[in-house]
Amino acid sequence: MPVGPPTPVSLPYRLAEIAVVAFITCVAMHLGQSEQAGLLRQSGVSPLWPATGINIALVFLLGPRVLLGIYLGSLIDNTLTFGRVHPSIPVLAPIADTIEPLLALWLYRVSGGQPQPLARSTDVIRFGLTAAFAAPALSAALGVAMLWHIPDFVNNKPPIRAWIAWGLPAGVGALVVTPALLCWNNLPRLPWSNTLRLHAAGMFVSLAALEYWVFGNAASLGDFGHHLLIFLVLPIIVWAALVFGARGGAIAVLVISLVAIIGAVRGLGPFNNLPLVRALLILQVYLAAFSAVSLLLGAVTEERAAAYRASLKQAQTIQLLFEELNHRVRNNLASLLSLIDLSRSASGDVDRFANLIAGRVQAMAEIHSVLASGRWVSMTIDDLLRSIAPPDAARRIDCDGPSVQTPPHQAMPLGLVLHELVVNSLKYGALASSDGRVRLKWSAEPDGAGLRIRFTWREMPSSRVSPPPRNSHDLLPDGHHANGEGIRRSGLDLIAGLIRSDLRGSAKFSFPPDGALHSFDVHLQDALNPA
Repeated sequence: MPVGPPTPVSLPYRLAEIAVVAFITCVAMHLGQSEQAGLLRQSGVSPLWPATGINIALVFLLGPRVLLGIYLGSLIDNTLTFGRVHPSIPVLAPIADTIEPLLALWLYRVSGGQPQPLARSTDVIRFGLTAAFAAPALSAALGVAMLWHIPDFVNNKPPIRAWIAWGLPAGVGALVVTPALLCWNNLPRLPWSNTLRLHAAGMFVSLAALEYWVFGNAASLGDFGHHLLIFLVLPIIVWAALVFGARGGAIAVLVISLVAIIGAVRGLGPFNNLPLVRALLILQVYLAAFSAVSLLLGAVTEERAAAYRASLKQAQTIQLLFEELNHRVRNNLASLLSLIDLSRSASGDVDRFANLIAGRVQAMAEIHSVLASGRWVSMTIDDLLRSIAPPDAARRIDCDGPSVQTPPHQAMPLGLVLHELVVNSLKYGALASSDGRVRLKWSAEPDGAGLRIRFTWREMPSSRVSPPPRNSHDLLPDGHHANGEGIRRSGLDLIAGLIRSDLRGSAKFSFPPDGALHSFDVHLQDALNPA
């Protein structure tokens, strides 16, 4: 069923489409009348009207734009068939024939039907009530009302009988023909395995044998009531629907219906000794019941297959999540061990060691929380910085750069780098004073399967900042600078190590008199170039 705005097409294409639809409609109506001519002459009723099923399928598949072609095809056929009976028939009858598929589509949509009517049992019920019952009934009522003044057209039948004779074959046509055409649209295709080929061969052989027996030899059973034997094909329909879904059930019903109609037209099998009207009623009930069973079972099979595919996909997703979680936990534990080792080498007592570890683990926890709340999708550099910086410090850090998404697996090391920069600045740099500010600027450029991000960390203004000590004579006997510079140096070492190992970049630190100036670049994998 078409959804969304129609696709613009050229005028030659539209004219060709109208001509093809008109030809299909005309041929379908002519074949329906010629194949069932004997029944129509004797009773004025046909067991199935294929044009209705084809027209409804065309409107469901292509949309209301095919209505003009349907009207022209019906106009041509009615002119050829009833033009000599009365001149108004070729004009009025096509109106009812054209409104019928439009009503079917509109009623189905209004009732909440989804684009594929055969994929869910609820949509099958909607389709049956709207396209196979309500639309043919309303169209037949309109047609009888418009043509009632023409006695030869309705064969002098009472209005209710004329309405049933018009609407019932159309409804059966919608149940039998339309699903066989719609089942090729949007339904998943089954891979043809050897098992499915065996099923198909078994169905074909069983169906051919049963139909030959029912329509070829059933008449020899005398007064047994052999017209009931037509229901022996029901297990084959169930078989087709359960194995091949909606597509298999719809095609099986169409084949069985064609055989039954040919048998009825030729007076074979279950219908040879029955009054004509009763035979037609039995045939129509037979076709409608089998079609309803096949459509519902096919829809249930499609729902079951969709549920299986969804559960399989969910299981695969859960497996991937577990593997990803295991990978992240192992990486986080490895990072934590590295932090513990680095913090221990930079700490002279237990309290200092505990403070270093607590701050870095808290930063890891904040980054993990932000990633988890976003279902482990990419996060921007701004969001990453705000997640690890205290609110007061975050307000004094000016960010300047394009919107770059940090991949989840690299958010943790980049977040720890920013955390160490913020902590060092809070303790020894610009953020340690109330008027100090920091400007974080970055640029992005493509680099293989990702981006190369170049950062500049500029602190301003602040008190005079000296570089961390590098020589052993600048340290106290316990290995730490009197002003805590050993701790700052450990933070810079951590930054350089993370950038080098996890972010595939390099870092340069400098401490000019007017504030720290650091530059570093990182490679973000699978990141998109910002607009």
